Formats: sequence, C-alpha cells, structure tokens
Amino acid sequence: MSHVNLSKVTTWLHEINSIPTLQVLHLRYTHLPHIAAPLPPFNLTSIATLDLSGYSSFNTAVLRWFSNASSLRYLDLAHCDGLHVEPLQAAVGALSNLNGLCLSSCNIEGDIDGILRNISSSFNYLDLSSNELTGTIPRANTLDISNNNISGELTDLINGLSNCSSGSQVSAILVRNNNLKGIIPSSLGQLSRLQSLDLSSNSLQGDITQVHFSHLTKLKHLDIADNSLNVTLSHDWLPPFNALSISMSTCHIGTQFPTWIQTQYSLDTLHLNKVGLSGNLPTWLSDFISKRLVHLSMHSNNLTGRFTFPTQKADGSLQQLIYWAYSSQLCKRYKPLFLIFVE
Repeated sequence: MSHVNLSKVTTWLHEINSIPTLQVLHLRYTHLPHIAAPLPPFNLTSIATLDLSGYSSFNTAVLRWFSNASSLRYLDLAHCDGLHVEPLQAAVGALSNLNGLCLSSCNIEGDIDGILRNISSSFNYLDLSSNELTGTIPRANTLDISNNNISGELTDLINGLSNCSSGSQVSAILVRNNNLKGIIPSSLGQLSRLQSLDLSSNSLQGDITQVHFSHLTKLKHLDIADNSLNVTLSHDWLPPFNALSISMSTCHIGTQFPTWIQTQYSLDTLHLNKVGLSGNLPTWLSDFISKRLVHLSMHSNNLTGRFTFPTQKADGSLQQLIYWAYSSQLCKRYKPLFLIFVE
C-alpha cells in the first residue's frame, strides 16, 4: 500500500493489528496520521517485514509498541521524525530476530553504538546514512553509514570482516563523507562478494595496489575519491572485476592514463578529476568513450590531444553522453565534436 494517502484513516494501527497472520506490511509514504494513546495489545505475532518509511508522526510510543514484534526480521523507518538514540536502543535490542534495519535520513543525533549496543548479532543489512551519528563503524553484510560523523580506522572494519566467516557475504560498504582515517588494508581484496565500495570524502591515505582488488570479481561500483590515496596499479593490470562506475578523483594515479580502464567493457561512469594525469590522450580513449561512457569527468589534469568521436556506436545506436567535464585548458583549444548524444 505504499504511496497511498491514508491520512484520514485514524484507526490504521488498530486495523492492521486485527490481522495476526500478517507477515509483510509496506506503508511507505502513506501520510499515516498520528496514533493517540492508549495503543491496543500487540497482536502482529507473524510480522516479518515492516516498512513505515516517511511516517512523519512517528513517536516513541509507536516504536515501543512495535518492539514487541519478536518475529520481525526487517524494519524500515527511513525519513521518520521523532527518533532518538535511547528509545531506538531499547526497541532494536528487543527485536531478537532483526537482521535488516534502515534508519536513513531521520536526523538522529548521538553515538551509533547507542542504537546497536543491545543487539545479539550483526545485521545482514544496515542503513544509517544521512544522520548526525558519531562513534565507530558497525558491521553488516550490506552497510551504509554515509553522510554522518563516524570516526576511527577503516582498518578495524576491513580486517575484522576479512577474518570472520560472515565477511565472505559482505556485498556493500558505503561510508562516504565521514571522518574515517588511516590506510585501506590489503585484506579488502578478500571480500569476494563485494559489489559496491564507496570510501569517498574521508581522510584515508596510503597506497592502493592490485592486492586490494585481488578477489573482488563481483565489484560493480568503486568510489575512493576525495582521499589522499596513491593508486599504484600497473598499466598491464587485468582487473578481476567489470565495473559500472569508477571514481578516483583527487587520488594520485600517476601521469599516464591507466590502460586497464579499457578492460571495463560495462563502464558507464568514470571520474578522474585532479589525479595527476599529463601528456597525450591515449588513442583508444575516444572510441572507448563513444561506445560506453555516459558520465565522464577528467578536469584539473594536464592532458593534451583531442577527441575524435564516431557518430554511432558499433551496434548502430547513438551514444548518450550526458555529463562532460574535461580540461578547461583543452576545451579552449579544441571544442569537443559533441557534448550530448541522444539514444
């Protein structure tokens, strides 16, 4: 029932509570009205999935009521107002079978450990992104704590995951825009199921080598931009993955354009801004861009040369290049033959 306007249904909680066999309930952005006390005795003894995201009238009493759902495995309260650390700690701790939790964009302030302190095991899915949380990095197979104030060493998380049995199931580590520091340990390369890695906009430093990617055969999204990282990948390196998006902006990757990029035949997004590139553009790059890329950004380098684009892809269809940011110096000398192609 997501996105249905239920603002006039003041008895919504009582109505769903009358269905004890209910297992899955999606009330996402349904404009649910405020529920006044007293709340009925909890009767949802089979509920496993509950999505109340966007519930602006959410309050501690409703949270406490749902904490009786011992069968609950996934809870989504994204974009809910009125959530605080202490009531969340009690509720999450009481949900003994919970292995998926989304509290994204709830304006929660406080220590992340305050929410997760009472849980008995790690989550399969944990999204605490876009809050005002502090503290250290929790563990989850799919982890998103982007846009918070989380601090600490990334090494602790990566080494911990690679050395435990659940580490082989990790599919996403999204920690963009926090206060993480230190190096990226080479044990990252042991997370063989990893599909999305976003470490951008932190204070990470040190070297990134081929060992960091040694077993990442499923990697689709890589973003290490806006860190002080030195990417030392050999030019004849053959990545074990085939990525859809790669962003290494402001990292140092050397003066030569990385030839391993052309092995990424599914790539549609490439950001290499301010990475130290200089010299002539490789001859293969124009063809690679015209056949594959949709988003391209390479400004603030010292590249020379010009692009020569074919007007069509190999299959006869036109390529759609919807974002272009090359080199201001180069663009003054050579205007690109096109900025936008439409499918």
